Formats: sequence, C-alpha cells, structure tokens
Amino acid sequence: GSYSSDAWFYADSLRFVPDEHWEFLNRCLPFYEGDDCIFTHASYDPFLAMKDQPARLLRWTSIATGAPVPHVSGKIVVVGHTPELFLRHYGHLVCIDTACGFGGKLTAREPATGMTWWVGETGVQKQGAQV
Repeated sequence: GSYSSDAWFYADSLRFVPDEHWEFLNRCLPFYEGDDCIFTHASYDPFLAMKDQPARLLRWTSIATGAPVPHVSGKIVVVGHTPELFLRHYGHLVCIDTACGFGGKLTAREPATGMTWWVGETGVQKQGAQV
C-alpha cells in the first residue's frame, strides 16, 4: 500500500510518511557486506570501499541508465530500487527489483546457489534455478 491516495512516488507524498517510519529507515544499515556478496538498496561507487560510500548513492541512485562497473572488492553486488518486470543479472551486479509496487512481483534471491523465488499479488509462489 501507499501512505496516501496520491501516487507514492511523488515527493509531496513523503509528508504522509509517519515519523516512526523515517526513524526505522534511519536505523537500517546502508549496506551489508559478506564474504562473497554486497547487498545495498540502490547502487554503489565501484571505486570506493563500502564503508566510504555516500549513503545517498546506496539508497537513492537508480541503475536505469546503466549498471556500474564491478566493485573494487570483486564481490557480486545485489541491489533493488530500479524496477523492471524481470530480474537483471550483469555478472557482477544483480538487480532483484521486479516491480512489486507496480503490478510486478516480489523477488528473493539466494546468491550462493542462484535460487530465486517470486510471489505476485495472488500469492502464487514460483521458484527458478540459477537465474
């Protein structure tokens, strides 16, 4: 759902977001870095260590105009924030935003195995191997 009857992506709609939701989001980590993968919401600077990344880039920058080059760590980066109706895999970057808020589906992916799960509004779950 959205926070108002207005389209949720309009800046004016941000005034409908309760303070406790902003507080929750501000407590969230801007990224998580494991041994083989990095997870962040939107994008990254390929030349900076994750601890040195600008928070705005990690949370709000779209990859719609093109995926960044591989991260200096050599790790696969998993992002969202840029919706499409399909999962995008660039080799070094996987975008799992499959337009859940726009009539698409919610996607979960396990990087170690490549297994991917989708669920649509109907609740029907689908599973795919190594996408």
